[in-house]
Order: sequence, then structure tokens, then C-alpha cells
Amino acid sequence: MATTTTQPVLVYNRISQNRRKTWLLVVFAVLSIIPFIGGISFSAAAYTVSRFGHHSISQSDEERLRQEYWKEAGPGYQAEMERQWEGIERLRQARAEDVRLLWRVMPVYALAITAVLGLLFWSLASSPTSQVLAMCGARPASPAESEAKRLLENLAIGAGLPPPKLYVIDTPVPNAFAAGMDPLHSVVAVTQGLLALLDQRELEGVLAHELSHIGNRDTRLNTIVTTIVLFLRMPYLVRRRGINERREALSQGRAVNSRFRFSRLLMLPVYVYVFFIAPFLAAVMRAAISRTREFLADADAALLTRNPEGLLRALAKIRGAGSAGSESSVAIAHLYFSDPSKPSPLMRMLGSNLLATHPPIEVRMNRLIAGIPAKVNLIPFNPWPGSSFETSSGGAIDRFAHIVMDAGFASPVRSPR
Repeated sequence: MATTTTQPVLVYNRISQNRRKTWLLVVFAVLSIIPFIGGISFSAAAYTVSRFGHHSISQSDEERLRQEYWKEAGPGYQAEMERQWEGIERLRQARAEDVRLLWRVMPVYALAITAVLGLLFWSLASSPTSQVLAMCGARPASPAESEAKRLLENLAIGAGLPPPKLYVIDTPVPNAFAAGMDPLHSVVAVTQGLLALLDQRELEGVLAHELSHIGNRDTRLNTIVTTIVLFLRMPYLVRRRGINERREALSQGRAVNSRFRFSRLLMLPVYVYVFFIAPFLAAVMRAAISRTREFLADADAALLTRNPEGLLRALAKIRGAGSAGSESSVAIAHLYFSDPSKPSPLMRMLGSNLLATHPPIEVRMNRLIAGIPAKVNLIPFNPWPGSSFETSSGGAIDRFAHIVMDAGFASPVRSPR
């Protein structure tokens, strides 16, 4: 008897697309780290040459010696001057040799740094899921969360996926995420706040959203993004810790070495890359990867549960309760169901969503409602001042009229009779 293979029941098949994007991410990671390796290698090679190379003199030193010799020059000093100029020529040759030594030593440092960074990246990439769970403080679901575990297992069976392990994060902020390199090794994590806020239908919508990420291999792509972001931000985090320790030492009155060093000037390009370019590249990459997938996963969840109202209510409740303010790392913000990070002062001032990892919840609700068949008439509602909800249909039905009202935020605007 022929056996049939169950395929994930999903709206969008993004597996092949995500596989291509994974390779593009690897290329992006390599290209983004080249300036860092080059800057560190040059600085280390220059320091080595200054310590162990020939003693060189600058152009200003040559000019000073030339003026002194000509001021004291006379018939008896001509031989001495020639001997001194021969010494200066030897120093010039030594300086040229130092430059050649610099370019010979620099590739050695580059290879060594590449090897160290490769080992570091491998250590992060070899167990990315456990790294993510450790970063957010997730624990395996306890018997008290058995109902959520049962819902997740039933939804996974309906989607043709192996049931992922359920983890719980002990925080009152409502949120959830999925992670893993493949469906067999994927996990879903929910917060205590989410379990307390949502009822069964709403929780099903959120869990189905996360299962869509697993089925379409979004989790693999997002987990690789997390590893690359951590990798790009690691020098920044180490340097920031050093700055904090220095600030703490100053506040406690301890002596701090503040002498200017030429090596710090050589490291200036590296500092610019670490503090500005690398974090910006990481933010752009996270935003480009995750935003569109949230819309698609919402559509998948509505189909899988056959109850878009549950997901709509969940979005409305999470929007009202707020998902920002958790202690989650910036590197894993794109994994979550709703953006857990607070917008930076610069982004608030500019009013820009350019680097946002998630689209606004109001927009997600609009997209979700617009995707419902036109024969199902919806009431347009406006639960928050300044927001705008549009529908592709002009009528209304009662079961959508109370979505936001039941969530406890505002009454929907009823259509005229």
C-alpha cells in the first residue's frame, strides 16, 4: 500500500525562497565582516611594526635635523654632515622596510582573526536555538501550562508539522516567538503575560502564526539572522561594557588611564564600524527579513485556525496591553510575534518605521481583514485615536462588530442602516 506524506497546510510556500535568502545572508555576513577584519588587522600590524620594526623618523624630524646641520655647517663640519645624512638615508630605508613589513604582517593577522571569528561564529551557529532560549530566559512548559501545550500540538497536527516543544518566559509582557533550524528541532515560546491575557481562540491564533513560521522555514532564516546580528554586535557589546566599567570606576573615584595613545587613533576606523556601521547593517537586515513575513504568517494562521477573529482579537489585546518593555535582546527582537523593543529616541523623533522589525499592529489587522473573502461583510472599526482600519467590503456582521469592544478598548463604529 502506498504511503502518503503529509504536507504543511499553509497559504504561502516560502521554503525555497527562504533557502535562497539564507545563502544571501551568508554572503552578506562575510561582506559585512571584511571591513572589521581589515581594520583590526591593520591596527595590530601597525602596532607590531612600531614595537618590533626599525626606528623610523618623520618628515618633521628630517627637516629639524637638516636645519640644525646647516646652521652649524662650516669647513670642518662637512664630513660630519655627510655622515649624518648617510644615517638619515639609512633611516629612510628602514622606514620603507617597515612599510613592507606592515603589508607582510597584516595578512597573517587577518588569517588569525578570521580563524578566531570563524570559531566564534560556529559556536553561536552550532546551537542557535538554545542560545536564543537562554537569552530570553525561557523554561520548558510546566504541567500548569498543559492546555497551551495541547493547543500547540493539535494545531501542529492540523498543519502537518511535528509538534514543537513549548517554552514559557516568566514575564508579564504578552508575546511569543518560534525558533529552530528545522521543524523537527523547532520550539515555540510564549510569555506568562500572553497566557494570562488571551483566551483559547486568541491563543490558537498566535500559536498558528508561529507554526506558519516553522512550516515555511522562517524560523531557520530568523535564527541565522539572530546569529549574524549577535556576531556583528558582539564587539559593540564588549566595548560598551568596557565604557560602563570605566564610567563606574570614575563615579567611585578610582584612577582611570586616560592617556592618549596613537593606537587608539589607528583604531578609529574600527570604532566607527563597530559603533555605527555594524549595528546599522544588523538593524537593516532584521527589518528587511522579518516585516513581510509577519503579514504572511498572519494569513496562514487565519487559514489554519479557520477563525481569523481569534487572531484579530489577539492582535487587538496585545496592542492595548503593549508588547514593548521586555528585557529581550535586540538581536532576537525580530523573532517575536509583536515587537518587544522600545523605539529609539532618534526613531521617535523622526517618526520613521524604516528599521522596525515588525509592521504596526493596526496595519497587520487591516491586512488580515482585507484578506477575508469579500462575501463576508465586516464592520470597519477604529479602536485607537489616529488609527485607520479599512475593509474591502462595505457591509457589516455582528461577530466582527464586537472584536475590539470585547477586548476592552473601544466600541466599534457601526455602519449606518
